[in-house]
Amino acid sequence: MLYCKDIVTLSANQPVSPSHDIRYPKLTLYYVTLIEAIMYTDNEILFPHHVIPILKNMRGPKWGELVERVLSQPECAEESLAFMLMMIRLNGCMACETDSYRAMRGCMACTTQTLRRFKGSDEDLLAMYAKALEDVQYFAVGNRLIDRIEKQSG
Repeated sequence: MLYCKDIVTLSANQPVSPSHDIRYPKLTLYYVTLIEAIMYTDNEILFPHHVIPILKNMRGPKWGELVERVLSQPECAEESLAFMLMMIRLNGCMACETDSYRAMRGCMACTTQTLRRFKGSDEDLLAMYAKALEDVQYFAVGNRLIDRIEKQSG
């Protein structure tokens, strides 16, 4: 019988040896496919909303107030989107690869490490949030204008 521990010991991209007693002899399993199925099941590529509550006590009182204010909003509100955009920029999520060490550790570990290592003050973080909120609002207004133009011309 073939057990998971047997598959894990196989080298990358090597099919299961025919010497293993398996019920489906034509079945070919690959180590990489199994590991990808295990490793990447809970990985997000961009900062997820569900990590925000964990960040409340990681910095000073102003940071905690910002997190509380964001959590009081719906997930798709401009304030929540701006917070996620700020964290995406701060964490460097755009450069994250699914097979990187950082991604394998997960967004929660990456974010907590980033906030611990951040050398700026809470005011710096609040300024980054204000810039992200401005960007989200600018994007939303731009899209509303485009929608109006399309409706008028259509």
